[in-house]
Amino acid sequence: MDIIRAYASNNLCYIAAKKMTPKGIVVHSTGANNPMLKRYVNAPDEVGVNLRKNYWDIPKPEGKNMCVHAFIGYDRNNQVRVAEILPLDICCWGVGKGKKGSYNSNPAYIQFEICEDNLHDIIYYEKAFGVAAEYCAYLCNRFNLAVDSIVSHKEAHERGYGSNHRDPDHWMKNFGETMDDFRRKVSCIINNDGSICSDKENADTSRKIHDGDLVSIADNAVYYNGKAVPDWVKSLRWYVMGNQNGDRAVIDINESHTKSIKSPISVKYLTAEKQGIKK
Repeated sequence: MDIIRAYASNNLCYIAAKKMTPKGIVVHSTGANNPMLKRYVNAPDEVGVNLRKNYWDIPKPEGKNMCVHAFIGYDRNNQVRVAEILPLDICCWGVGKGKKGSYNSNPAYIQFEICEDNLHDIIYYEKAFGVAAEYCAYLCNRFNLAVDSIVSHKEAHERGYGSNHRDPDHWMKNFGETMDDFRRKVSCIINNDGSICSDKENADTSRKIHDGDLVSIADNAVYYNGKAVPDWVKSLRWYVMGNQNGDRAVIDINESHTKSIKSPISVKYLTAEKQGIKK
């Protein structure tokens, strides 16, 4: 993988350097609308200059004892990349503590943050989580980790090994996905020697929606920009305008021809009720 390595040597976690053997992976997201790596990573040549210097290469970022192993977000050229800020053989301070202990050290997990944006841009979402899946596959291969050992911060809390956070599940649900979908993608990357795929993706790309099809919309649907589809739209059936372009289709006029919305949506949320119906 193309990984930036810019260790946060001024962070107290880096200085503590508690050795570990990784037992799993925790996926976080940052909780702030800023997808730029420079916000968190001190590597100006790779990620750009942070004039505020509020990156995590300081003793206590935001006044807290915290640090993760890596961030995923935009570099200075607006490419989504991984930037590691801790060596992978030392414990991080990322997930907090739960009723059974902490994945920070007992057992110790590799942990990384995906830089959030406004949580509604499907293009950035797919790039960021795609890179995250590749990174997890790389880590699983390097450290002989099971894909089932990959958890979100939310799942870490539910298992009793982390503080009560919702990330990144709260972001994923905006696009109809879960950590199970993410783990399937990681498995497919591993099994296909680097190819990015999943059973869900294969099913989506094989689903064809044609101009004039009458479609229904799934209950968990979001528009192509990530915004939730209103209940009144999901309650109706719609004609499609134009042929499917990749996984994108446009729902146009409702079945009774009383409304027109011309809204892009992923075909994974559509079911063709009647095919090739002329409007």
